Parts: sequence; C-alpha cells; structure tokens
Amino acid sequence: MNEAIIYLLSYTAVILLGFLIMQFLTNGFLLTFLKVKSSRGKKVLIWIHGVSDTYFQHGYFDEDLLVFKNRSKDFTGKKPLLRVKVPRGCISRTLNVNFIQYDEETGGVINPITAFSGVSSNEPKVYDNLITRAIEAGASELKENIVIVLIVMVLIALLVVGFLVFKNQQLITTIASVSGNIV
Repeated sequence: MNEAIIYLLSYTAVILLGFLIMQFLTNGFLLTFLKVKSSRGKKVLIWIHGVSDTYFQHGYFDEDLLVFKNRSKDFTGKKPLLRVKVPRGCISRTLNVNFIQYDEETGGVINPITAFSGVSSNEPKVYDNLITRAIEAGASELKENIVIVLIVMVLIALLVVGFLVFKNQQLITTIASVSGNIV
C-alpha cells in the first residue's frame, strides 16, 4: 500500500481511539455535548438525575414542551419520547450550550434557583472562623502524620545502616582469619 494511505489510516485510528477513550471516561457526555453544540441552539443538554446515577441526554423544544428520551423503556422495548413542560427560569447556560436539569423520580424539571438555595443567615465572622478552624485542623493533623512518617523512616534507615555495618564487620573478621596477614 501507499505510505500516505498507511499514515492516514494510522492517524485516523489514533484519533478514533482517543475519542472512544474520552467517550468512555466521560460516561457518554462527550458525544451528547458535541450533538448539542453542533446543533447551534436547536438542541438542549439535559442533565438527568436518576434514582441510582446521573447522566446526560439531548433534547429539543416542540412549542413550549421539552422532548427527549431517557434510559427507561416501555413494554415494547423501545425508549418512548418524553414531553415535559419547562417552567420559566429553569433553562441555564453552561459550557456555552443551553442546559436543563431533569429529575426522573418526580418526572419534572429542577429549578436551580429554588432547589439550591444558599444559607439563609449569613454571618461572615462565624463563617470565616469555621473555615479557619477547618483549615488549621487538617494542617496540624497533617503535620503530626508527617512527623510520625519521618521518625519511622529514620528508624528504618538506622536499622539498615546498623545491619550493613554489622555485615561489613563480619566480612572483615572473616577475611582477617582466612588471610592471617591482617591483624
């Protein structure tokens, strides 16, 4: 075969293998994201919160209903199209694409503003003290662990050096007894 065709096939195989590995590592997100990104706003990225896991799908709007397929199958073994009404304020933008969160348990769209409310009473001094204590607690515990590890390593090093000195001393006395010239 021609060398150019061999190079073309080998580079194509490497790129395809890299894409498949990325698809596997992102649990199917990469291809879904590329479908939504390439649709130039016609499709929507849907983050589906299932009972046991979360995954991503793509969907589109038909009038004011969001149309998509999830992983569930009906009695015929096919994935039915789900049509969900999307309330105002539930569409957000992430990674430069339109983005919606859907809950499989309730069968509805998650409103990020009401679902993820912040702290009702914000006291900066108390919050700062909590952060400082958390950082210092981990640092002192880490320092203690480092000191313990260093002490153990020094003891092991001393044992190794002592063993080597002992073996050298035995070797020197053995050579001296065999040779008879060394006093």
